[in-house]
Amino acid sequence: MDIIGWLLAVLGLKSEWDIQRRNRRVEIERLNYETAGDISRALDIINLAKPRLLRRCYHICPDCPELCEGIKEVLDEQTKLAFQILDMCEFHKSQLLSGAELKDLDLALSMFQEWRITASRIPPYIQDIVDQYEAILSDENLSSLSIKE
Repeated sequence: MDIIGWLLAVLGLKSEWDIQRRNRRVEIERLNYETAGDISRALDIINLAKPRLLRRCYHICPDCPELCEGIKEVLDEQTKLAFQILDMCEFHKSQLLSGAELKDLDLALSMFQEWRITASRIPPYIQDIVDQYEAILSDENLSSLSIKE
């Protein structure tokens, strides 16, 4: 009877270990999806603001195309970086869905948590860039620039 009890205890521990392992994998997948969602929000901010900012810039400063090109370059660079992160998310998604074995789930989980925290800061950062450009192109700033000239 003791041997049967011991075997059942070992099997119970193994099943508990399997449940913890599955829970970590699910958490990693969730963090990956949330990261992709944050990056998609950042891309939405850029895609909505870019045409408006460029139209406004070319309209207000037709004699200063380098300002408009600078805005376009910054937004294009942010878009490029966002797509690189989305590609990484897609790669991780395919790896996780294919059942690829992660050697150290605790380390992977902590790395994905850090990645998720970093990604959550990107949409406010992009919004701040857009807000700064809008402030530069606002009528108050441009009227004060023309008075000084």
